[in-house]
Amino acid sequence: GIQGTVVSVATPLLLYRADLRRTFAETGHLLQVFILGTFASVLGGLAAYATNAGTLAEVGRLALGTPEDGWKVCAALLAKNIGGGINYIA
Repeated sequence: GIQGTVVSVATPLLLYRADLRRTFAETGHLLQVFILGTFASVLGGLAAYATNAGTLAEVGRLALGTPEDGWKVCAALLAKNIGGGINYIA
C-alpha cells in the first residue's frame, strides 16, 4: 500500500543526510542499551519459538494459511517489540 511505499522511500532518504559519527556521539549509552535490549529480545524470541513451536505452527496455520508460517508470527512480534509499530506494519 501507500504507507509501505512511503516508508520504503523515506527511510533511505533520511539516512543520506545522517551524520552517523555525530549520532553515535550524541546518543552515548542509549545506543548500547538499545542494542543490548534488541539482542535480549531476539534471544527471548528464539527461546519462545523453540519452546512453543507447536502452538506457533497452529497460530501460523490459522492466521497465515500454513503451519510453516509460525515463525513469521514470532518475527512480527519481535519487530513490534524492537522497533515499534512501523516495523510491525512493514
